[in-house]
Order: sequence, then C-alpha cells, then structure tokens
Amino acid sequence: MYFSKNYPSLIFLIKNRYTLVNKEKQLSFLSYAVILLLSTISFRSVNNLIGTTVPLQSKYLLSFTDENVGLLTSLMFLINFLTIFFINTRLRGRIRKIAFVSSYWILALLLPMLFDADKFTIFVYAAASGFIFGIINPNIINAASMENDSYKLERLLSLYSTGLSISLIIGPLIETYYLKFYSYNVMYLIFIPLGLIGAFSSIFLKINIPEEIRGNDRIQNRKGLLASIITNTTYNIPFAAMVSFLPIYVIDRFNVSSQLAYFTFIPFYTVSFLTRLSMTIRPFKNLLFPLLTSFLLTAIGIAGLFTSENFLIMLLFIIILGIPHGAIFPMSTILISRTTTKGERNKANSYFLAINNGFFVIVPIVIGVESLYIGLKYAFLSLLVPIMILPIIFIKLYGKESFLTY
Repeated sequence: MYFSKNYPSLIFLIKNRYTLVNKEKQLSFLSYAVILLLSTISFRSVNNLIGTTVPLQSKYLLSFTDENVGLLTSLMFLINFLTIFFINTRLRGRIRKIAFVSSYWILALLLPMLFDADKFTIFVYAAASGFIFGIINPNIINAASMENDSYKLERLLSLYSTGLSISLIIGPLIETYYLKFYSYNVMYLIFIPLGLIGAFSSIFLKINIPEEIRGNDRIQNRKGLLASIITNTTYNIPFAAMVSFLPIYVIDRFNVSSQLAYFTFIPFYTVSFLTRLSMTIRPFKNLLFPLLTSFLLTAIGIAGLFTSENFLIMLLFIIILGIPHGAIFPMSTILISRTTTKGERNKANSYFLAINNGFFVIVPIVIGVESLYIGLKYAFLSLLVPIMILPIIFIKLYGKESFLTY
C-alpha cells in the first residue's frame, strides 16, 4: 500500500495520463509507447518466425512440394483473414481485451507444439496460428490509434511500424545464428521467451473504444480506407511471395546454404527499420510523392530479383525492396487515421488487415502452382503485373485527394 501511494505504478500512469501534471503526462505517453513497442516486437518476431519457418520446415524437414508449401501457408492466412473479417470486427469491450491477451498467451504455448509437428499436425498448428494472428494484429493497431492528438497519434503509428521492423531484424538475426547449430523446428523453442514478453506486456495495452465515443462505428468516409488498401496491396502481393518463398528461391537459384538464404531477410528488414525510424522522427505530411517513389522501388526490386546473375546483386535488389516495405505500411495506416473517427477505427483497421491478408492466402498458392509450370524464377517475375497496375488505379482515383497532402 505504501508503495502504491508514493510510487505510481505503470498502470496508474497509463490510466491517468490525461489528468496528471505536464511532466507526468509526458512520462505516461512515454511509458505507453514503450509497452506498445515491446508488445509489437514480441508479436511480430514470433509471427514472422512462424510465417517464414513453417514453409521451410514443411519443405526441408517434412518433404512437402512447393505446391503443398503454398497450400499450408495459404491456410494460415485464410484463417487469419476470416478471423479478422468476421470475428474481430464483432468483438466488444471486455471480451475484446480478454481475447487479445489470451491470444498472446496461446501463441507462446503454440511454439513448443510447432517444434514437434508432423505432416498432419503442422496444418492444425498453422490454422491455430492464423486465428491468433487475426485477433492480435488489428488490436495492436487499435492500441496505437487511441490518441486524440493527431501529432501523437501519427507518432505512435510510426513507432508501431518501427517496432514491426525492429522485430523483423531481431527475429532473423536470432534464427540465422542458431541455424548454424540446430534445425528449423528448434527455432520455435528459442523464441518462447520473446513470446512471453508479449504475453505480459499485452495486459497493459488499451484497445477498447470508450462507449461514449463508439457511437455508430459504420465507416462514413471510405476513401481513405480504400486508398490505404490499394496502397498496401501494391506491396503486400510481392511481400506475401517473399515470406513464403524467398529463401527457397535463393537456394534454388544460387545453391547457397539454408543459413545464408535466410540471412537475406536481415538486410531487407534493416533497411525497412531505418525507413520507418526516419518516419517516426520526422513523419511525412504530404504522402503522395513518398507513395509514388515506393511503388517505383517495388517494381525495380522485383524486376531485379529476376535479372540478378549472382547472389550479391540479388541481395542489392532485396535491400532496395526494404525501402517500400518500410514506408508503405505506416503511410497506409496514417491514411486510415486521417479519414476515420476513433469510433470507426477498429472496423477500418480490421477490414484493412483482413483484405490485405487475403492476398497472403491467394499469392502463395498462385506462386506455388506457377512454379510447377514455369519455375519459381518466372513466378516471381509475374508479380510485376499487379505492381504496375495498382499504382495507376491509385493515382486515377485518389491522386488529388486532400488527405494525401494533410
């Protein structure tokens, strides 16, 4: 009792951040930002581990074909899509928070199960992972979207995106190091402590919309949401292919070790992190030029994966792809925040993630099937088609909208 009276706990600071004196208000915002960052890093590290290791585990330990690898990955994202679209959008109040925190704990418990997966149970665990991701992912964005102050709001969204990139450096670094000594399935055990960090920190995140501002959560202005979906889809289509097949693509083309093939994610995510860090420090006000630049770099990077004659040149194009990966997602979430109210934001974020995650269902299957007929190299080249068409649609529909130059 004495401690609680004289030294306000972290929970107290977060709950009372609007009523404390100015110095404490700043501390409260900082404390919440740190908790958000820890939760994001934990979730995305484990999420990326499962998303990239399940295909490798199924390919090289369980002897799946490329087609079956694509089906397995697509199952995970199909369940993810259905969970976000049909379940998360309907969760309210305390039930939402319970589901959110419980999912973090179940995710930590799922890791040792994946370690011992066989040809049947890996489908069960992949589906369970998709369900958990569908609960956690949109609600972390909600946790970063609860600020009233637009300056703090866009800072938190950029910090959230930066946390995603930090986790995508930490995770591959850990996995690349331990792959020198252990097989793919052991990686799940190594990531258990990181999963537990997220489970504990998730308790303190605010994800519920207060009843007094919830009102009618039907999205009134859909232009920003649709613009954000088109924007993110331009990058999500090639990224879905990269998550499922990039290490396999590198091994097939250049006959490198599994460790070196997985290493390609590290410079990619490092550049992504630096891009998002710069956007956290100095957020873009005018989004049109950065978006167009990101679209162009995406096309250059994918074309470069096809034309590369050796591993080092291909690595250079993977690094180029890290720039739009870092830039497009935070700009997409900012488009939503600029065109929705706080009461509309949960549905907007859920639809945004559900639709874009839907491509993680379709793309691995398409790439897997294409690889059977034209090879993985030409399957990757086919990604240029949507990358070139979608920016034209975006410019035609939204190029002159005011929310791009806010």
